[in-house]
Amino acid sequence: MSTTYLLWKDPDCKGINPQWLTLNRKEFLDFLKTPEACNRYFMKLSSINDDSSDGRIVIEATKAQFKEFEKERLHAHYLREINPGYIVISYNAFDDEDYDCYGEDFLRDSESEFVNECIEIIEKELIRRYVLLLTEEEQNLINYLYGTNEQGTIRGYAKVSGLKRSTIHRMKTTTLEKLRNYLQK
Repeated sequence: MSTTYLLWKDPDCKGINPQWLTLNRKEFLDFLKTPEACNRYFMKLSSINDDSSDGRIVIEATKAQFKEFEKERLHAHYLREINPGYIVISYNAFDDEDYDCYGEDFLRDSESEFVNECIEIIEKELIRRYVLLLTEEEQNLINYLYGTNEQGTIRGYAKVSGLKRSTIHRMKTTTLEKLRNYLQK
C-alpha cells in the first residue's frame, strides 16, 4: 500500500485553486524538517477500497479544514471505542462516479423539510387573509374550488350557482389573478 503526498506549490494560495506538488515518503519527511513546513497542515486520508489497493493520500489543507477533519476523525475513533463491533462509515463512501448520486442524497434533510413546512403554513395563512379581501361571490367560488379536500369543478359550481360555465371560468381567472397580485405585494 503506497501513500501519495500532495503539497501546495504556493503555500500562500490558502487552498484556493492550488497547484499540487507530489512527493514520495522520503521527500515529504525531509520537507517536514524544514522551516517552510511550519504552520502548514496535512490530512491523512484512508484508502477507499477495502483491499487498500488505491493507497493512502496525505494532502495539505487549511487550518480550518484540518481542524474539522481531526474533529471528525476523533469522533469516529470515540464511536469505535464505545461501540465495539460497529463500523463507522462516512456517507461519502456511497459516492458513485458511474451515477449522479452522492451519499448525502440518501440522508433526509429534516431542517429543510421543517423550513418548507413553515413556508407552506405561512403561505396558506396569507392566502386565507387575502381571500377575505375578495367579494362574497369570489370567496364562494374559491372555497368551492379549493377550500375542501376534494377539489370542486367549474361544472359542479355551475350546477350549484346557476351560472354559465364560461362565466365561472372568467370569474375564476380574474379571482386567481387578484390573489396573485395580493401575494406579490
